[in-house]
Parts: sequence; structure tokens; C-alpha cells
Amino acid sequence: MFQETLYIQKWGVVMGTPCANSYANLVIHYWEKTFLFVSAFYPHMLLYRRFVDDILIVWNDSMDRLKNVVNYLETTTDFLRFTMESSYFKTDFLDITISKDRSGQVSTSLYRKPCWKNARLHYSIMHPRFVFPNIVRSQYTRIINVCKNDLDMCKQLDNMERLFQERGYTHTMTRAMKKSVLNSTSINVSRYDTIPSRPRIASSDIRVGFDRAKVAFMTKYTNDNKKVIEIIRKNWMF
Repeated sequence: MFQETLYIQKWGVVMGTPCANSYANLVIHYWEKTFLFVSAFYPHMLLYRRFVDDILIVWNDSMDRLKNVVNYLETTTDFLRFTMESSYFKTDFLDITISKDRSGQVSTSLYRKPCWKNARLHYSIMHPRFVFPNIVRSQYTRIINVCKNDLDMCKQLDNMERLFQERGYTHTMTRAMKKSVLNSTSINVSRYDTIPSRPRIASSDIRVGFDRAKVAFMTKYTNDNKKVIEIIRKNWMF
């Protein structure tokens, strides 16, 4: 329904259907074999990679001839539309920026779309506690795998640490996970670490911090969590 009008979809698969991704892969694979792989343009593709409907091509011919590829693809189907972004030195594919310097050296870095927002799972959400450090670790590992320049990698790691802390993750956890992941590399982290360490807390302040600390009540997740919270708030002496 849209603006109080009920519509019936007669073409394609409803977005979010579990089988939608499989259908898309089957359709695009059939289209590749029928039109692209047998075309006169395919031998000029030094590299061809596809993720569902996103395609990365390393082209070995003129830019004018590359534009003809898109024009040809538009004639092969009535239900697919093609757009192209091309560059001699840099392009974005999925979550990766691929760049080439003038010497021909290729490197990759992390890419975020302009509409990107920091929507990672908030630390206050009632999930099992082991989930959160694993999320942090997986994102750090992703950066290490994607970023090939050491300086860029460490800047991305520091930025990711800030983003996690914006979502309520503790400094101790994010810093510990980052150092743990970096232990698997041969990089001298101290050269690039841009986030200053927190100042040491005086022993006289520890007791005050302890007295003011919140008491945590931890239990397994159930459908009755809201009722448990209501009972605690009603009977706990704050």
C-alpha cells in the first residue's frame, strides 16, 4: 500500500523474499553466458568479477570502446538497466576503493557510500555480551584484509574505534580488540596510533568510581525481559 492505494506486484520478486538473491544470481548468470561471455567485448576484459548485480571490470582498450559495451548491454535485455563508473586510477566496488598509482601499483581501501550512517549494534542492546567483542573484532579484521597500505589501515582502525565508542562500546574493549587483531600483523602500531591513551586513574579515585558504579543485573534473554525489568525497577532500592 502506498498513500492509501493498494498495489499488486506483477513483475519480479518482492524485495526481502529469501529466494530473491538466488533468483537474481541465476538470472544474471544466464544473461552473462548468453550475451556477455560470447560478445566481442569480453576478450578485452582483463578481469571480470560480479557480486549479484554489481560488476567490476578491468578494461584493456579505449574508453570510447568501453562506452560501447554499456550500449551493447542495454540491447540484450528489457528488464535490466546498466550504469557505469570508470576511471584510469580509482574506482569503488561494493565496500572497497581500488586505486592505482602512476607506477601501476594497485592498492585497496575501505569505501563508504555518501548515505552511510553509523548504525552498528548499540552496546546497550540486550544481546549476549560475547556478541559485542566479536562484532568489534570482525570489523577490525575486515579493515586489515581490505586496506593494503599500512598507514591507511591504521587510520581506518582508529576511525573504527571512534565509531564503536559513539555506539556505547567501551574504550577498554575497542582498544583491546584492536591490539589483539593487530598482533596477527607485522606492523609497528605505535607509529600510526592516533588515539591517545586515557590518563591513568589515581588510586584515590578508584574507590570513588567504585562507589558510584552501577550494579549490573545479568540474566539470559527471554520473552519476559520487559516484565523482569518492571519488577526490578519497582522493587529495587535505587
